[in-house]
Amino acid sequence: MDTLTVFGGAIAAGLIAGVMGLGGGVLIIPALTIFVGIPIKQAVGISLTSVIATSMSSSTVYLKKDLVDLEIGILLAISAIAGGLSGGILSAYIRNEHLAFIFSGILIYSAISFAIKKENLQAPESKYNKKTLWVFLLISYFTGILTGMLGIGGGIIFIPLLYLGLKMPLPIAIGTSAFKVGLTATAGAVIYFMRGDLDPVLSIIPPVVVGMIVGARVGGMIGVKIKSSVTKGLFSLMLVYFSYRMLSMGLAELANK
Repeated sequence: MDTLTVFGGAIAAGLIAGVMGLGGGVLIIPALTIFVGIPIKQAVGISLTSVIATSMSSSTVYLKKDLVDLEIGILLAISAIAGGLSGGILSAYIRNEHLAFIFSGILIYSAISFAIKKENLQAPESKYNKKTLWVFLLISYFTGILTGMLGIGGGIIFIPLLYLGLKMPLPIAIGTSAFKVGLTATAGAVIYFMRGDLDPVLSIIPPVVVGMIVGARVGGMIGVKIKSSVTKGLFSLMLVYFSYRMLSMGLAELANK
C-alpha cells in the first residue's frame, strides 16, 4: 500500500472537510474503501480516529472568527456522544453492504437538502425553546449513533440540522459543527480500539491523521472566506458523487454473497 498516496489523499480530504466544517469521514471512508480497498468497517475506525484530530484543528479557526455557537454545540454534543458509544457497539452487528447503503442514503439526503434550501443570512431571533430543544437532542443522539456506525463525525447531518432546523446562518452552522464532531467521534473510536478492529490497519492511521490535520487547517482558513453559495454547490455535487460510488460498492458486495 502506497503510504504517500494515502497521505496525499488524506490532505485532499482534510482540505475539503475544513472548508465545509466536517470531520472528514464522509470523504476519507469512500476514498479508503473505493480507491485503497480497505474493508468499510476498518475504514470507519480509521475515519473516527482522524475526525478527532481534524475537527479540533479546523474548529480553532472558526472559534477565532467567532463563528461557533458554543451553547448549542455543547448541548447537542453531549447527546451525540452517548449516541456515538451506542453506534460503535451496534456496528459489530451490521454487514458491510448495509453500512454502504445507509451511508449512500445519508449522502444523497444531505445533498438534496443543501441544494434546495435558500441561504439564511440573518441570525435567528430565538435559537430554540424547550420543546424544540428536546427534539434536537433526540436527533443529535441518533446522529451520534450514525457517527459510531459509519465513522463520520456527524457534520454531514449536523450541519443540515443547524442550518435547516435551527435556521442558523451557514458559516456559523459549519463552525459549530467543526467544534462538535471531534467530541462525538471520540466516543465511537474508543469502541473500535477496544474491539481490536483497527489492529490490521494501525500503520495506515498516522498518515491519514497527519494528512487530514494539515488539510483541515488550510481548509478552515479558506472556509471562512468562501461565499456560502459556492460552498453549498460544491458540497452538494461532491455528496452526490460519493453517494453513487458507495451505493455501487454496496450492490457489488451484495451480488458477491
